[in-house]
Amino acid sequence: ITVMQRDVADMSLSSLDERTVRAIQGMPEVNSASPFMLGVISSPEMPLFIVGGLDPNSAAMRHYKLVEGRYMERPNEIVIGKIAAEMYKVGIGDTLSLNDNRYKIVGISETGISYEDSGGMLALREAQRLLSRPRNVTFIFVDVKDPAMSDAVVKAINRRFPEARASVSSEFAQGSNDIQQTMGMANA
Repeated sequence: ITVMQRDVADMSLSSLDERTVRAIQGMPEVNSASPFMLGVISSPEMPLFIVGGLDPNSAAMRHYKLVEGRYMERPNEIVIGKIAAEMYKVGIGDTLSLNDNRYKIVGISETGISYEDSGGMLALREAQRLLSRPRNVTFIFVDVKDPAMSDAVVKAINRRFPEARASVSSEFAQGSNDIQQTMGMANA
């Protein structure tokens, strides 16, 4: 299940308070709730670099399969996508500069999704700091204990949190114009 802010014009502007993550995690049907921060960094060297922020210990981190190195453990470390590594000609041990902050590349991941593989992943707190969005998250990825209960959990989240919109992740991606636009820009 993916949760984002309700009625936001652009999903990158979605902003949910971290307390919502803890409340969803406390629901009996929920196995895990992984907060995620999304942002875009633009510079002359990197016209469009998509930055994600995720707790390296969260269940959602499994989505970012490492092809080399390890996940980030410190605020000054980053895992970049395979496409980004090739595009910027960098690898493990090199540094990447984002908004005048230097990050050591400790891992390279590959998901098969072009906009994810063209960007990088920081620890959640560092992404929040870099993007000036403390204690806020863009999305919450929810794993339920029983997949057959997904629709019921979506309805419960939508009822309990009027500021949020939950949907089954496959429907979220298919129904979001932002995902299609982002993929088009990344592919271009």
